[in-house]
Amino acid sequence: MSKMDFGILGSLTVRREKAAVMVRGPRIRALMALFLIHANEVLSSQRIADLLWDGDPPPSAPNTVQAHVMRLRRALTAASGPGAGQGPLATRPAGYVLDVSEDGLDARRFERMLNEGRAATDAGRPAHAEAILRASLALWRGAALGEFAQEPFAEREAQRLEQRRVEAHEVWAKAALACGRSAEVIMPLEALVREYPLREGLVAHLMTALYHAGRQADALGVYRATRLWLRDELGIDPGPQLKALERAILLQELEVPRRHPVNITVPTSLPPPATVDGPAFVERVDELDWLEVRWERALRRRGQLALLRGGPGTGKTRLAVAFAQRCHAHGAIVLWGRCVEDHALAFQPLSEAIAPLLRARVADIVRLLSDVDADADAGAPAAQQLERYRLFEAVAETLRTAAMAAPMVVVLDDLHLADAHTLALVVHLTRSLRSYPLLILAAGRSTDPGFSALMAAMAELRGDGLADFRTVGGLDPDELAALVRSVTGAEAPRPFVATLARRSGGNPFFALELLGHVDESAGGRYPFHAGDPADLQGPGVPEAIQMTIERQLSRLDFRTGSALAIAALMGRHVDVDSVAERVGADATVVAEAFDRAEQAGFLRASGRHDGSYAFSDEIVRDAVCASLRTSHRVVFPQVAGPDSPGVDTTVVSLRNHG
Repeated sequence: MSKMDFGILGSLTVRREKAAVMVRGPRIRALMALFLIHANEVLSSQRIADLLWDGDPPPSAPNTVQAHVMRLRRALTAASGPGAGQGPLATRPAGYVLDVSEDGLDARRFERMLNEGRAATDAGRPAHAEAILRASLALWRGAALGEFAQEPFAEREAQRLEQRRVEAHEVWAKAALACGRSAEVIMPLEALVREYPLREGLVAHLMTALYHAGRQADALGVYRATRLWLRDELGIDPGPQLKALERAILLQELEVPRRHPVNITVPTSLPPPATVDGPAFVERVDELDWLEVRWERALRRRGQLALLRGGPGTGKTRLAVAFAQRCHAHGAIVLWGRCVEDHALAFQPLSEAIAPLLRARVADIVRLLSDVDADADAGAPAAQQLERYRLFEAVAETLRTAAMAAPMVVVLDDLHLADAHTLALVVHLTRSLRSYPLLILAAGRSTDPGFSALMAAMAELRGDGLADFRTVGGLDPDELAALVRSVTGAEAPRPFVATLARRSGGNPFFALELLGHVDESAGGRYPFHAGDPADLQGPGVPEAIQMTIERQLSRLDFRTGSALAIAALMGRHVDVDSVAERVGADATVVAEAFDRAEQAGFLRASGRHDGSYAFSDEIVRDAVCASLRTSHRVVFPQVAGPDSPGVDTTVVSLRNHG
């Protein structure tokens, strides 16, 4: 039976082999919370009832408890796999017990790491203590015991764990200050001091951090505010520790520890990968303004992850390059890394990014990073978690040191292809570097199956205000006209640009390929200044666009590809009922297929009141139709519509395939 991992440092979670185990229903979840508070302790039915109903259980409580235990056991046993028996929730003569392994509860791991970090601090090993304590605090996902923190049966344990969290922050701050990491502790300490103004240890660490950061006046201001609060609320003065610290700051007698930065080289030019071949960039004012706002925040040491998302060919990479070059021209360090399809290596984009700083080859860095157990997630033993944390911190320290020399932009292209380990490192870096002048700028393809994992990581960071995204769509007619000018040197007539917009949907890649196709069909002498809109329709689908669409089609499941083929043959606008009626398929099957096609970027809601769909771009529909000419699919001649662009009436059956 695989080990289960339980979490109470935030909302209640259960995981088995990294997969979430769903425990539904507030009463069942409350029972699980109770068992986790009393893990490995036998609880009788009567005691469970007394705890859940705060000493006043109803007469039906024994039967209710028994029913809830059965439901919880069923959920946990089903997730435990074959041969699990009763699963982790077992029956004993005196009651019930939830068996939790030594490392199976995040609160236990946290407290063990806290004790180890405190011991390391007392032993004069601040670097070791800082790493352990930071890793322990990373286990917290929210308020202890989540939605049950205020319930009588959980309130005392939630408060105890919260106090332990504050202790961990206090000891971590002490260790971090000894390592010379003043800038990193200021923001969390400011929040904690506002919440716990009576903890003079926190106040002392904040004053020390501010002084180390060259903010002597702010440090003294914290002391004055604390002294006034203590006098007004409690009628007492600060303790001798704070008084002595104030005097040392006034006399500038505090020693500032020196940091020992990693050996890096700050690049003086933009790394070669940060270039894109092709015509001049068509400036996207709104998108660049959005990025500029994020960069200004980073310069104020409020860094975050900014994601440019969109379909293939919408210009995400070109936009990221243009913005990174603008930042570089104003003195920023720009690092560049990219995920590669079909060659996904753990940490590949970040290995590429930091290579210029370490004067190392990407392959060497990847090999070094691969030596660490990347699978050491929250359910792994503490030693493995600490090993992975140290790896992540080594990368973070490299970037911190460089960012102290100059503001930095780290561009991560095609991040939708990243594996789970790379995304975990990106999340860690975003959190660890938020107090530095550093912006992580990512680009991701929203139509790719891997994009959901990227958005899940984004959601985790957005909740803390550390991430945001911008959808990069098609160019508007004026921007398309500018694109035509940059390619041809000529001003195209408005009808020609309007047809280009309709055919390409404003997609820059599609538009460029269509322009090149028209020019090639005319022998390289097409008069764009007198462009005929009809000429954009005649040459068919450019090869590069066809290959791109067919690559996307190959990733669809059979039913989705079938529905898309039928839709392409029926017309520019299709609805679920019409397709289902044409081929005798169930409307629900067609609707689900259309949903998947929309998610993959092929279809969109047409905007009509009949609930119909339209192809995302006209050229996309033509490419889907063209792909049917060489397909081996069942023929339905009655499906083809009157405006199907010269394609055999070949289509697939939705009825006979799963």
